[in-house]
Amino acid sequence: VGGALLKVAGIAALAGIAITGILGVKALQVAADIQQLTFALEGLVGIELGRRAQEAGGILDMTQAMADAVPVTERLVEGLRDVALATPISYEQVFAALRLQIAYGAAATATETFTQKIREFGLDMKKAESPALAMAEAVAQVGAVLARDSATFERLNYNLAQAIQKGILTAKNMRELKNAGLDLEQVFKEELNMTLKETDAAFKAGTISTEDMSVAFISFADKYFAPAAKRMTRSLKGLIANFGDLWAFAAADTMTPMIEIITEKLGEWFDQMEVLVRAGHFEQLGEDIANATQKVLDFGAAIGNIPSGLKETTLETLGFAAGLTI
Repeated sequence: VGGALLKVAGIAALAGIAITGILGVKALQVAADIQQLTFALEGLVGIELGRRAQEAGGILDMTQAMADAVPVTERLVEGLRDVALATPISYEQVFAALRLQIAYGAAATATETFTQKIREFGLDMKKAESPALAMAEAVAQVGAVLARDSATFERLNYNLAQAIQKGILTAKNMRELKNAGLDLEQVFKEELNMTLKETDAAFKAGTISTEDMSVAFISFADKYFAPAAKRMTRSLKGLIANFGDLWAFAAADTMTPMIEIITEKLGEWFDQMEVLVRAGHFEQLGEDIANATQKVLDFGAAIGNIPSGLKETTLETLGFAAGLTI
């Protein structure tokens, strides 16, 4: 009995080690994915900060802009976590929503005009910290209720970015949003007291801005969709999605310090290898290998041309000299 128990314990220990190893590899992959998404977001934020500095009369210094983007992005990622856990929308989809909003022109950091509009609408002032994040949150809230799958959410995200950040209020865009279940004219009527045509005309005339339309949409989503999206996080599918997000965040928190050490060292090795490659050391190595190969082939050809009797004597002599038995 004792031996059987020891065997069971041994098998359980091995299984535990295997599972831990698999989970460790998976956690590393998830953390690496989040790092990649974060770096991409840093790039978009850096571009925005660089352009803002240039528009303010400064020079375009992307090195400084990228450095300034790091803490901004860290705050955005924290906000993204909150959005992902407050809706059944996955963190990858929230990341995608934020990146698209920024790419289409929504500001990653606070602006005076957006802050004032958030205040006028009586919304939570935390939303003023990042227009792009506030829009991503609103898209996630609406998407949680209306999008039946990830493809529908992507279309909803894209069409809203076009409509609100670019003012593309075409019949085609409105029809695609209606097909997804969202009537944008209803949003503008209720929040801006304008029809779709009036909103389009006002935007083209410059009397309203993309920020006006953004805050209108954010207010509408906060009023009608946020409670339902929060409720959906307690459905089975919602809980599974949120547990998946929590696992991803835990993996990132656990593995990121190690990844940073690994990537720093790999970066140093890459730089050293690049110097060697660009200096032509590997080309020289290739030539040396080619020359040695040619000598071996030439030697083989020479052996092939020796008469048979002399060939055997030569091979025996070479074998003896090398301490071999032919």
